[in-house]
Amino acid sequence: MPKKTQLELDLPGLTPAEAAERLKKDTKPSLFPSFSSPLRGRGEETMAGRVTEDGFVVSPNDFGVRRVVATARGRFEETPTGTKVKVDISIPPGIIWLLRASYLMSIGAIGFVGYEVITAGEGVMVAGFLALFMVMATAATGWNVSSAEESIPLLAANVAKALTGPVREPEPQSESAPESDAEADLERLRRARAAAKQKI
Repeated sequence: MPKKTQLELDLPGLTPAEAAERLKKDTKPSLFPSFSSPLRGRGEETMAGRVTEDGFVVSPNDFGVRRVVATARGRFEETPTGTKVKVDISIPPGIIWLLRASYLMSIGAIGFVGYEVITAGEGVMVAGFLALFMVMATAATGWNVSSAEESIPLLAANVAKALTGPVREPEPQSESAPESDAEADLERLRRARAAAKQKI
């Protein structure tokens, strides 16, 4: 079975419209988010797709050879405290059916080749080309699905980050720095005593 990830995010204090605006800031508009394409153009956005106040369909903003990519489909639900976002991230169902269909057609084409060979028919060459084409189509579709599945975790992280905002890391504290005024005074006193002993 194809991989699938589900997210459920609570955004307290935000309306669905405000949540949608957050996501739009990191999403490049695209009519076909399930496919990467060089025609999208480069940009700083990590995702591409469609975002409205009701929901969204986004995918990684992949500027490369046209291929299938993972797709996140989500909806905004208003709650008494803010907005709840439910997201399903997976491969487009149509691509999975295309893979299954090409696989079955490849088996049929190979069987046709075997039949022509056994019966010494005249269509061996045609059947051979058909079988080769179907096997290559199945392999290409399978590669697309595998590649798209690898992008699911990153897409989930980008959606969550865009909606909730970056996590603020705590500022590192120097171990040698005093934690309070009392400790600072004690440190100064120790240095003064050490200096006095050196003079003696």
